Amino acid sequence: AKQTGIWMYEAKLCQRNEEKMLSAFMDTGNRLRFYGSNLPVVLVDEAYLNEWIKAAEYDMPQKLVFIPYKGVGGKGLLRGVKLRLEVTLREGETVHGEVAAVAAEHRLFRGCDYQMILQPEVLTMKCVTDTQEGVHNVI
Repeated sequence: AKQTGIWMYEAKLCQRNEEKMLSAFMDTGNRLRFYGSNLPVVLVDEAYLNEWIKAAEYDMPQKLVFIPYKGVGGKGLLRGVKLRLEVTLREGETVHGEVAAVAAEHRLFRGCDYQMILQPEVLTMKCVTDTQEGVHNVI
């Protein structure tokens, strides 16, 4: 992906009147979604998201999300916030919708040209109906 750029996108996270433009990598193996609402989950370098999560704790606690996960690296709890996401496609078209944006450790992005990891469903803003593991949240 780094050599061809095929899986790289421009993405904008929005909260109220604030916007953050980030480079995003499409991880076709990412099927993480917010339980109960089926919102697609995007992983964001914590350096870009922690400020908004802290603000939501005081102003908009209903926007906070806590997502249990399991993956090859182990399992745990991801903390994040519901945000509006806009992705620019190669054809110049944009897709947008609400996502659960969760803070991922900075080391996950070290040495990368991107600050966000998408899942395929965000390109149509339709969520998967199931995963190989059933109804569990999976990265």
